[in-house]
Amino acid sequence: MIEPEHAILAPSSAEMWGPHGCPASVAMQQRQPPQEETEENREGTAAHWLLEQVLLKLTVPADAIAPNGVPINDEMREAIQELVTDVNDTLKSCQSGDYFQVEQRVAAPNMIHPENWGTPDVFFVQHSRKTLHIWDFKYGHRFVDVLDNWQLVDYAACIIESEGITDWRDWTFTFTIAQPRCYARDELGGTLREWFTDGARLALMFDQLRAAAASAMAPDALCKVGSYCLDCLASWDCEALQRAGGNVMAVTGRQTSLGMEPAQIGLELAMRQDGLKLLEAQIKALETRAQMLINQGSNVPRFKVGYGESRTVWAKDKQAEAAQLVQMFGIDVQLGVAIPTPAQCIKQGVDATVITPYTTKNPAAQKLMRVSDKTAVKVFGRRD
Repeated sequence: MIEPEHAILAPSSAEMWGPHGCPASVAMQQRQPPQEETEENREGTAAHWLLEQVLLKLTVPADAIAPNGVPINDEMREAIQELVTDVNDTLKSCQSGDYFQVEQRVAAPNMIHPENWGTPDVFFVQHSRKTLHIWDFKYGHRFVDVLDNWQLVDYAACIIESEGITDWRDWTFTFTIAQPRCYARDELGGTLREWFTDGARLALMFDQLRAAAASAMAPDALCKVGSYCLDCLASWDCEALQRAGGNVMAVTGRQTSLGMEPAQIGLELAMRQDGLKLLEAQIKALETRAQMLINQGSNVPRFKVGYGESRTVWAKDKQAEAAQLVQMFGIDVQLGVAIPTPAQCIKQGVDATVITPYTTKNPAAQKLMRVSDKTAVKVFGRRD
């Protein structure tokens, strides 16, 4: 029997099915048809492959192409630098009996659920210091908080069980999220965010995660809306999310001043921000579904599929020359690792006309676009 590529209760979706998520999301997503992989997903997969090669000390040529067919570019090389440095610095304290793994599948069938397994990006089992380090690389732009992160907690349970760590309650745990393309302010941890905790705290969280897994696998699991709806494949067709989104939208009322106090303003603002997240989740889901239908030949009134702007990158066969060029302008270049992107060099003062001969443009990404009501009437023959 061939094991499926993704677990039903994957750690990567623990924020969704976990203690504060939606139990029904597991069953609802399984009923969805296969999804088309987005260009963002493909780039993320390629960046993760590059990270794996570099951590394993394997050579990645300047013109390398990831196994999924996506060319490795300068932005990916630059994105992994901070995480690679952090891992290598941590490994300097490695002693006899300690070891680290990259892209190693682990599972927690007893601690969490038989359908619970996944593949952490990097982890370091440090028996000499009774410490487990786990790193997770995020290539996307949307902020991911490291504190009380259920994906990382789930990875910890999987590693503990798979590696046979029996005295883990006495251990210290270091969780790190590297998100180079999400520039969080310093008080949120910057682009390399860490969370330190202990086994006693995690024991309680493992109990919560185990209970959540059981609820998610129950035949009568209920839907619960939240920010995690942004990533749910079934959110476009979810009655609970539709109702929540409808309740957020326009309501008429009298011209009456509420005279709100600061405490009320804070509460109302927080509630509306949460409501906006629900609408954003529903919008993203409907956009994805509409784009898929249009690509399959269906008409979706008021929308069409077009292309965004192409991105300027260094030409593959001129990267060495480009590196020498930008160094002449005083820009630091770590050869063999990354060259600042053309846009970054221009921001640092390099004349765009000097850079142009060494660059090319990536193909523009496909995107969903809204058409005017007049255009919709012309195309579809009526106005709703």
